Amino acid sequence: MDGSLTGLGPNSWVAHNYKHLLNEDCQYYETFNGVACKPTVSMRVVRFRSVRLQRKVVHIANMDDSTLAKYTKGDEWAYRADPDNFAQIAYQELHERCYTVPVVTGSKYYFHFGAGNEWTIMEVSVNEKFNKTDKPIYFINKFEEKRHAILVDVNKTI
Repeated sequence: MDGSLTGLGPNSWVAHNYKHLLNEDCQYYETFNGVACKPTVSMRVVRFRSVRLQRKVVHIANMDDSTLAKYTKGDEWAYRADPDNFAQIAYQELHERCYTVPVVTGSKYYFHFGAGNEWTIMEVSVNEKFNKTDKPIYFINKFEEKRHAILVDVNKTI
């Protein structure tokens, strides 16, 4: 991308308007109803597989320090509890059989699939464009003692 659409310069990124992508490096643009990111970060795709659920939507919110700095410690929990702060991404039943989630490198995300004990095993994989020089991506999920494993393989691409 040459940056002419957003004015952010070459190698900037544009994506669908998912709330969890908004942070200090990625802003909403009304002109194309999407999110544009500075070239200092990258967008990648993460897939959640092997999640055996009744619900077919993953809820994901941005939990970057810059986002949470707007809240006091008690209000941070209110932020997590407010469904308006979450993007909802549907399960891809036909081809992928997974949740395909766009993410911004260097960001932290809180995710859940609904209420209660949601899953016991989950596989997380990244797309082939992810490279070892990308900034890390952090995922936060509530603790459930019945869980068995989260399998992450940085060498396995999708």
